[in-house]
Amino acid sequence: MLLAMSDQPPDAPPPPDAPPPPGPAPIPGVFAPGPTPAAPIPGVLARGPAAASSAMADFNQLLRQQTPLVWVTWLIVVANVAVFAIMLASGVDALEPRVIDLVRWGGNFGPMTTHGEPWRLASAMFLHAGILHIALNMLVLIDIGRFMERLTGPAGFLGAYLAAGLAGSIASAMFIGDRVSVGASGAIFGLFGAMFGFLVRARGSIPDAVVKRLMRSGGFFLVINVVGSARIANIDHAAHFGGLAGGFLAGLILARPIDAAGLHLRGKRALASFGLVAVLAAAGAFALPGKTGFGNEFQSAFADEPKLLTRFQTEVGRMQAGELSGEQVATTIESEILPGWRAMEVKVANLKGENPVASRLAALGKQYVVVRREWLELLVKGLRGDLEAMTAAKAKLDQSQSLLEQMKQASK
Repeated sequence: MLLAMSDQPPDAPPPPDAPPPPGPAPIPGVFAPGPTPAAPIPGVLARGPAAASSAMADFNQLLRQQTPLVWVTWLIVVANVAVFAIMLASGVDALEPRVIDLVRWGGNFGPMTTHGEPWRLASAMFLHAGILHIALNMLVLIDIGRFMERLTGPAGFLGAYLAAGLAGSIASAMFIGDRVSVGASGAIFGLFGAMFGFLVRARGSIPDAVVKRLMRSGGFFLVINVVGSARIANIDHAAHFGGLAGGFLAGLILARPIDAAGLHLRGKRALASFGLVAVLAAAGAFALPGKTGFGNEFQSAFADEPKLLTRFQTEVGRMQAGELSGEQVATTIESEILPGWRAMEVKVANLKGENPVASRLAALGKQYVVVRREWLELLVKGLRGDLEAMTAAKAKLDQSQSLLEQMKQASK
């Protein structure tokens, strides 16, 4: 939790006038699922000079008078928690959800997001990869969210949050599209960016002591996030920095004088922030699919794989639960999964690499889809009682996993 001192005004992120608690403190971000779990966010101990504290207290009091009720922050928290609860009720693991489950629920996966499913840019903002991930993100959101909602007003805050989240998702799809990205952290980073943008434009009407205090506090948050998570493999830094940039733009748009006259500008500023949301949504829907290059061709060729494997795993799960027979699963594989896989195999067969790395990936990809298809064909026979075919299917599955690992290594 970012606000650690009990005598600190609760709605403004405090500056780092005292060091954080001892011990390693990597920061969780938008969690691109993998073996490494997100680590806790450290508290920021903030005890400043008396004059600065007094100015901050007066500033917070003014914001409370202008926005007595904070409700959008809590609405977003409830939405995130509700989605997570529904995921758990559907059978998703609470600690380490499978990647395929996150894709099924709307995770931001480049090949699908950029090829007909841009809605994933928004849905990924409300998904989390485990209970620790959502708990840490919500704690930070409650801290920075209450302050920013009072600073910008409820409507403006919602505009900034959505703009930052979309900007983070777009950056993630552009730069790390081969992984599944979920989480509210891009939007949360964007709230800090919005605070910076607001302060830069409206600093003439805000006491210098308050501006400096907020700038130091936000800057410290960014530094410990970047440094603390630099060596964590599953942190989506693209979403963090994309959200930060989107939030900064939103903050510039929302900035207004902190006085009675400026209060009347809130509505127009909020409307303009939703204009930014619309521009980002349009960019995600129409600009991202226009990307070219081998990386996107490779992702496009394999775009149907998550859907096919999700269908397969669903049927196998039902069989293990006693709802379906082996014959019924074999029939589904034959009639629904194999045709889709063969169509994907044709797409992959047309891949051509323009350099040694791309050529290597294309060759491995072609081998992979063939071996996987052979595995499915043998599995159909095995489910119908052919024990030799079931044994051969296991060998094909192991071979496909080996090829998949080689593709991951080749793409690094």
